Amino acid sequence: MSDLLLDVVRSFSDRQVAPRSADIDAADAIPDDLVQAMRELDLVGLTTAELDVVPLLTVIEQLARACASVALLVVAPDGTVGQPRSTVGLRGLRTGAVARTPDALFRYAVAAAAIGSAQYAHDRTVLYLSSRRAFGRNLIEIPVLRETTSTLHARLTNARRAVHASAHTEDSSDVKAVTFEA
Repeated sequence: MSDLLLDVVRSFSDRQVAPRSADIDAADAIPDDLVQAMRELDLVGLTTAELDVVPLLTVIEQLARACASVALLVVAPDGTVGQPRSTVGLRGLRTGAVARTPDALFRYAVAAAAIGSAQYAHDRTVLYLSSRRAFGRNLIEIPVLRETTSTLHARLTNARRAVHASAHTEDSSDVKAVTFEA
């Protein structure tokens, strides 16, 4: 995935989604102007044959750092999972058949959103512990707190690796490029 796409997603997430995430959660709805801004950036229904699952999950994770509901619009723009359609069909004839199992792709997306949300919580915790002082030092310098945040970071990294490894298996399998004999 290009660094440019990731930078655009990060910037959009930090500037437009994060400041409104509490309102989005409270209203249980994503504002139309935010959905329109995502459409303008081509982030709604981003699933394409050119974008493998792992980069897609990275985009979702970045958006979920601000708001998991918004992040899932990447794969579920209208309540259905967007699918790359150009890799499945009859030999010599492409149909509207879906390439990936919608349930599998959505499970990866939910996992990536959970990781993004957990990463946000971890980052905020470290920031808080680094800025607060007690007993003459920053809280992050207290061994039990440092060990706890390190353990959480390791678990988060392992979860990300597990999801990405599973998605990479999906990307490298022939399941996404099935051709049927007519």
